[in-house]
Amino acid sequence: MTRQIAADDSPRAVIARVLSRAGLPEDIAAGYAEMICTEFAGEDVYFALRRWQTLEDRNAEIRAAVRAGRSLRLVAREHSLSKSQVQRIVGSGSASSNPNSESTAKKHGPEDADKPTGLSPAWWTTSSST
Repeated sequence: MTRQIAADDSPRAVIARVLSRAGLPEDIAAGYAEMICTEFAGEDVYFALRRWQTLEDRNAEIRAAVRAGRSLRLVAREHSLSKSQVQRIVGSGSASSNPNSESTAKKHGPEDADKPTGLSPAWWTTSSST
């Protein structure tokens, strides 16, 4: 769903309108809008559509949705994430997702426990001259 852009849809104007709708007098709302725009001047700011108290709350909601049988793709779309991000979140409670866990060290051997995963062995053995 796309929102129609009003004549004055600058960040400053949008913030002032929202604050006015929340009950602040227009002059105070405009002052706060100015302060907010000054604080974030030159930066890209992202406002999530959903609200969670913490990232862990969001991740718990994602895990519960997948446990309830929702597809990874659908959960990813609902949370504006990639499917691989959802897979990582769902697996983040398991030992296999932690490359430094004891079970990973047993599977790969203790000598591999501190090596990066997903890289070729040639990378590990390359020595650098310092």
